[in-house]
Amino acid sequence: MWYIFFGFIITISILVIIFVIRKNVDKLSNIDTAKTKVQEKQAEIKKKLLESKLEKNVFNFFKVIIDKIRNFKFEFKGRRVRPGKMVIKKENKRSTFFNREKKDKDFEIDDERRLKGDLLSAQADLKKRRIDEAEDKFIEILQKDPKNIEAYMGLGKIYVIRKEFETAEEAYRYIVKINKKFFEGYRELVNVFELSKKWGELKKVGKEVIELGHENAWVFEKMGIAYKKTGYPDKAEGYFERAVEIEPQNERLLDELLEVAILNKNKGLARKAFNTLSGISRDEMKMQSYRDKIDIM
Repeated sequence: MWYIFFGFIITISILVIIFVIRKNVDKLSNIDTAKTKVQEKQAEIKKKLLESKLEKNVFNFFKVIIDKIRNFKFEFKGRRVRPGKMVIKKENKRSTFFNREKKDKDFEIDDERRLKGDLLSAQADLKKRRIDEAEDKFIEILQKDPKNIEAYMGLGKIYVIRKEFETAEEAYRYIVKINKKFFEGYRELVNVFELSKKWGELKKVGKEVIELGHENAWVFEKMGIAYKKTGYPDKAEGYFERAVEIEPQNERLLDELLEVAILNKNKGLARKAFNTLSGISRDEMKMQSYRDKIDIM
């Protein structure tokens, strides 16, 4: 009698799940084929992740139902046995539970190892410029672990190589959404803004990084470049100064500071930067050019 009742519940549940899955799959199939290559790639990733999520939900649903049936069967039988046998059954159940828990942990460890192996394989493909293979592997990793930052970092690099900056931006934005303290994600996002000349976005994200307490030379340098490119060399000067304070022996940063100081006709700062740079740079032609520009200021 009870099995018929539970069989009826399972049948109804299967029909509901099939309806939900078909409804969602129909939505996925309606993706506009006229989208650009970048939008198609985004849709493909989202589709795979959604299908994975639906499959996981179905599996979890049946697991709950099966567990309930097992528990009911145990309790029902327990009422019909003598107390001594009931104790034995409870002990067996406890033993089974701990064995199952150990197996689950073993599976988790194996899954984690496989995931790390897949990640290393994808990163190796990317390093060897096997771009398509690397992309497929990173997407497969995200199907198993939708918040895997390293996989998103890999995809971001792939889209930068392809000059698909919008898609790369999306990948890096998602990384910093997952973890605001992962500043390497911010750095790559800022680099994408520089490549795509989105100076306003660069300034906005750069300020966010500084407010989060990450005062690294790269963020001040990129902020300086953004302000210089948008016609604010006076503000750029302050950011380049801050970058040089953090890395005083960085030739590139000294070049940028010296150039903007000359542009702003700040002779004192230009001479100071020149004197520091002269002890580092071996480019005599460059140094002579700077010397001439400072002399006529």
